[in-house]
Amino acid sequence: MARTRRVGGALRGRIQLVPSKSGRGRPLRLVAFFALLAFTALALLGTFSVRLGEQAVRRQVEARLGEGSTAAAALVGGQMRDLAVLVESYAARPSLVAALADGNADHFASSTVSTVLSGLRGSLQGIAAAFLADASGRLADIQPETPSIIGQDFSFRDWYRGATASGQTYVSEAYQTAATGNARVVAAAALVRGPSVAGQPGPVRGFLVAAFDLSTVQGFVDRFAAADAVRLTVTDQRGTVVAAPGASSNATALVSERARPGVAEALAGRSGMLVVNDNGQRTLSAYTPIPDIGWTVRAEVPSRAAYASAIHLRSTVVVIASALAVVLLGGLGLLWVTLRRHERAEAQRAESEAFLDSIIENIPDMVFIKDAENLRFVRVNRAGEDMLGKARQELIGRSDFDLYPGQRAALSATKDREALATQHVLETTDESMETSDGERRIVHTKKISVRDTAGEPRYLLGISEDVTDRHAADRALASAKDEAEQANRAKSEFLSRMSHELRTPLNAILGFAQLLELDELTEDQMDSVEQILRGGRHLLALINEVLDISRIETGSLALSTEAVDVADILAETVALSRPLAGEREITIEVQPLESSVRTAQADHQRVKQILLNLASNAVKYNRVGGRVSFACKPAAPGRLRIEVTDTGPGLDADQVKRLFTPFDRLGAEMSGVEGTGIGLALSRRLAEAMGGRIDVSSTPGQGSTFCVDLPVAEPIEQPEEVSLSELDPSSTASVGGVLYIEDNPANLRLMERVLAQRGGLSLVTSTVGAPAMALARRHRPDVILLDLHLPDIDGDAVLGQLVADPTTTDIPVVMVTADATPAQIQRLLDAGASDYLTKPLDIARFLRLLDQFLGARRP
Repeated sequence: MARTRRVGGALRGRIQLVPSKSGRGRPLRLVAFFALLAFTALALLGTFSVRLGEQAVRRQVEARLGEGSTAAAALVGGQMRDLAVLVESYAARPSLVAALADGNADHFASSTVSTVLSGLRGSLQGIAAAFLADASGRLADIQPETPSIIGQDFSFRDWYRGATASGQTYVSEAYQTAATGNARVVAAAALVRGPSVAGQPGPVRGFLVAAFDLSTVQGFVDRFAAADAVRLTVTDQRGTVVAAPGASSNATALVSERARPGVAEALAGRSGMLVVNDNGQRTLSAYTPIPDIGWTVRAEVPSRAAYASAIHLRSTVVVIASALAVVLLGGLGLLWVTLRRHERAEAQRAESEAFLDSIIENIPDMVFIKDAENLRFVRVNRAGEDMLGKARQELIGRSDFDLYPGQRAALSATKDREALATQHVLETTDESMETSDGERRIVHTKKISVRDTAGEPRYLLGISEDVTDRHAADRALASAKDEAEQANRAKSEFLSRMSHELRTPLNAILGFAQLLELDELTEDQMDSVEQILRGGRHLLALINEVLDISRIETGSLALSTEAVDVADILAETVALSRPLAGEREITIEVQPLESSVRTAQADHQRVKQILLNLASNAVKYNRVGGRVSFACKPAAPGRLRIEVTDTGPGLDADQVKRLFTPFDRLGAEMSGVEGTGIGLALSRRLAEAMGGRIDVSSTPGQGSTFCVDLPVAEPIEQPEEVSLSELDPSSTASVGGVLYIEDNPANLRLMERVLAQRGGLSLVTSTVGAPAMALARRHRPDVILLDLHLPDIDGDAVLGQLVADPTTTDIPVVMVTADATPAQIQRLLDAGASDYLTKPLDIARFLRLLDQFLGARRP
């Protein structure tokens, strides 16, 4: 393989035939003629070089200037478009649309509006102010707060006229406003529309506007000028200067350059290059329009500075030409000596050719050369003779058609012509061929055309490598890989089956042990039962963890990821950990959570499983009277971090490396502390399956900190609090049964509390989807609440089973999902769902749906 790469590398590119200079030199009397000819050529070459150099410099300067203006236009335009997209996204927020739904201007200055404005202002560096105006352009609210301008009419502003005229988000011309300290700004204005009517855009309720401080664009212009010595000027859609080198964002007036050459062309959508005379100084100027927002960018550089290299080139050529003349005189003096040495050089060349021939002959791969016209062999090395089983006398002067059957010869000739038509190495597919002793070998061939000085193909050079052994090795490797994958699958299937098989007798052991606890036992008997229960539960935990690892390895682990409140999970974890911590007098602390980083996109049960594992270890391996601390804080962008810190003995570097290895308890198996050695390994794999990770930092003697990083989710919008007493608890429709299939314990407890307020309702629950059909047939509920994401089977699959079964098809099924997009909801309704509920649950809407379906089934 390595030899093939070396040969391929040597053949890349173009091989030229250089005609040899043989024969004796000219007489000495021709030296003078050559001198005159050389000086003339040198003069012409110098003149021609200067002209070409100046042209090249001019093209380079113009290209650099044009590329600079184009790149600057792309950057500035991208920044403004990003600003417009940001404002438009905030204008489409449901909370803002709902706040302005009735079009009443008195409702504009609300907490919702203030929250949106504060969020918009802080979402992008450079936004100096964010404000909301009603449909007539009157200012309703602004951040930062500027009470003096609330209620003023700003319909004269360009942002109002532009957004109104286009009906779309609009980036305005530059202007100065007292709201931002009299700084120069541009405004991105987006329409806030009410709900659409009959497929048409809804009515305009107001304008959401972000005033962007142009100092950001000014900073870019200054940096560009400092880095490339190019003067950039950015103008808006009216030709007013937005940013220019040395300008200030607090200038007293906005300057218009619409009359400057190039600006009008750029405003008309054209780009180009021209020379401008500025106070007697010629300046090269490139102008480029910024699409979509109508701005322009102009890049300028003084002509003298731009073409300084061309001037320097002219002087350099003169100096070089003078030096070359001196060198030429010396060279002519050496010409006679060179001619005398020519014969010796010819001998050395012949020796070099012999050396090259020796290399070619001893290359272990077949090397052959064919003429380009008839594709006849002109040379074959010794390895080629051995591979083809023919002496070179039988090959030289013959083509493939003289040596092989017609089909094989035609295929080889086609490949040869393809190689001659290109200047790159042509690699053929591996071919099977029979050697002279009847053995089948696989050959890989590289071909390249050898061209003369005119670029015409003269010969075809080929190198054929015997890759039979490599193919055999590849087949063996593929076979070994298949065997390894089969063994891994067999292992995973065995673990999965054994875990399920062990669970059945273990359930009986634990069940009967718990029955024994209810009997009157002696102290020794009770201790024995507790030992059975402790060992059985330990074994059950081990089986569950092994089964989870097996599911992760086979890719069959089902996760129900949704927006989960980390605070709720921490509260559950702490509540479950306090009894064990109390036995060892260990204090558990929870640091205050930041509201901005308390919602993760994860599986509620699996996150709790991870934290319980970490909390259990932090308590078990802690010192008596120690402390365990929980904290949640921001991590990398788009992620949050949950930290579990203990005051235990800590870990050294070697223990940290082994920490997540399954069944490696770091010597704790001798300490009497119960454990399986796979809890941390499982926790890490669960975190990675949810798009997160687990890391640890530890100092011997001071304790350890485990960090769980998870993706951040959009904050969970809490439903409006509804008092159950306000709803009719004696509704005659609220008599019946409800089947709730949900894997989130918090949601199940909530449902139990809600239905407990409605007398006459029975609740049957399941945390998995597999038994849904059996439960529906057995209990015949009046309504089925079905979570869309379940740990074992998707909710829409369960929906399909319920709809298809004649015994359950008439039972209303309400889908519960956090993914309440219009497309998702329509898909569920088309699949047979009667209605849907979004997470978090809207209690009022749920009870109304419940009364509706119960009333329809029990008139």
